[in-house]
Amino acid sequence: MKIGDYLRQIRKARCLTLERVGSKAGLSRVTVNRWETGVSQPRLAELEAVLKVLEVTPEQREQALALVEAPRAVLRLRESAEKSKADLVERAGHAPAIGDLLRAMRQRRRLTVEETAESLGVSSRSVRRWENSEASFPEERLDDLCGILGVAPEERIALSTKRLWLWTPDEPGAQTLESLEHRFESLFARRYVLMQSRMIELHLLTLEAQVWTLASRNVAARNLLAQIYTEHAHFLSDQERFEEMGTFANRALEIAPENSYREGFWIAAGIYSAHASSLRGAKLIPRQSLERFHRLLSVVQRPYQEGWILSWIGELLIEDGSIEGGLAFMDRACEVVARCDDPIHRRVRESDKASILLKIGQPANALAILNPEAGDNPYFHTGLILERVEAYLGVGEVSEAHDHLQEAYSNIEVHHLSHFGLHADALARRF
Repeated sequence: MKIGDYLRQIRKARCLTLERVGSKAGLSRVTVNRWETGVSQPRLAELEAVLKVLEVTPEQREQALALVEAPRAVLRLRESAEKSKADLVERAGHAPAIGDLLRAMRQRRRLTVEETAESLGVSSRSVRRWENSEASFPEERLDDLCGILGVAPEERIALSTKRLWLWTPDEPGAQTLESLEHRFESLFARRYVLMQSRMIELHLLTLEAQVWTLASRNVAARNLLAQIYTEHAHFLSDQERFEEMGTFANRALEIAPENSYREGFWIAAGIYSAHASSLRGAKLIPRQSLERFHRLLSVVQRPYQEGWILSWIGELLIEDGSIEGGLAFMDRACEVVARCDDPIHRRVRESDKASILLKIGQPANALAILNPEAGDNPYFHTGLILERVEAYLGVGEVSEAHDHLQEAYSNIEVHHLSHFGLHADALARRF
C-alpha cells in the first residue's frame, strides 16, 4: 500500500473531505489530493499535520511513517520506536530472558542465591549474573543446575538452548497479536494442569517475551501483557511467593493502558500489589495497606472482587487488633459473594474467614465452615484440608487431624504442591 492510499482510507473512515483536511492542516486541497493520487509524497512536517487532523492512533501514525519513502521519515520512525521501547523497559522491566526462568526455578525451590551458589561450588555473583542474563552459565553446570532446581524436561531444553522455548517465533502467525491472545486464553484455561506439571512459569515467561516485543508499539499488546503479568502474579500468590507476586502485579499496573481500571485484571493486579506491600517478611503490616484496599473498593465493579477486597480489609483490621471490626468485614465479604453465580467465590471467602478464626483461637467455628468437596481443584482442596487439620488439633480431635494430614501429604506429592509442604510439616510437629 502507498502512503496516499493509506491517507485516503483513513480520511474516508473519518468522513472528512479533502478541503476540510487541507484547511485544518494548513495545506491546499490540491496538495492533499496529489498525495492521495500518488503524484507526490508529503514532507514529514506536512504529514504530521495531516495525521493530527485525522486523529490517528499511535499504530496508524507508525504505519503512515513506514509507508513514506523518505529517509527522514524512516529515521523519525526508528527514533519513535526506540523511545517507546525505552519507556516500556522503564515501566515493565527488561524483556524476559533465560535468566528469568533460572531465577524462577530457584525461587520455586525456596533457595537463596547463596544456597544455590554453595551447592554448585560457584560464587553468589556468578549466580546473580546468570539470573540477570548478564552471563551464561557453563554448559558443564547444566546437569548440576537441573538436579538442584528440579527442572521439568521442557525447562531443561530451555536451559540447554539458553532461550525461552515452547514454540518457535518463526512459526506461521506465531508473533501476531491474535495468536498470542489465543495462547494466553489457552494458558489460562489450563493453568492448574500446567501448575501441577511445573510448566506454567516457562509458558508465562515465553508468552511475556513474545508479547513484550509488540507492546512498545501497540496499545492492545500492552493491555495483553498487563493481563499476562497479572496472571503471573496470580500464580505466584497461589504459590505463596509474595515478593515475586508484587513485582509482577506492579509491572501490570505500570504498563496497563489508560482506563484499564475498568477491566477485571487491573483490580486483581491492584489487590496483589496491595497484598505484597502489606507484608514485611512473613508478617502483615496492615495500616499502610488499608487505604489502598479502600481506594480499590471505590472502583470495583464485580461482586467477587468486592468480596475479595472486603476479606483483605477484614484480615488487616484483625492484624491491627480490631477483631470485631475485622470479622464484620469478613462477614460482609461472604454476603457479597453469595450473589455470584459461581459458588467457588463464596467458598474461597469462607476459607479466608476460617483462617482468621483459627488465628484468633476459634477452631470449632472454623471447622463448621471448612467443607472440602470432591470437585475442588487440588490447590484449593489441599488448602482446605490443611486448615481442617489445624482446626481438628484445636478442638482436640487428634485422630481426625492425623487422617486429614495424611490426605494432605498425598495431595502434595501427587500434584507437586511443594509450597504446602512447610505448612504440613509445621502441623505434623504439633502431634
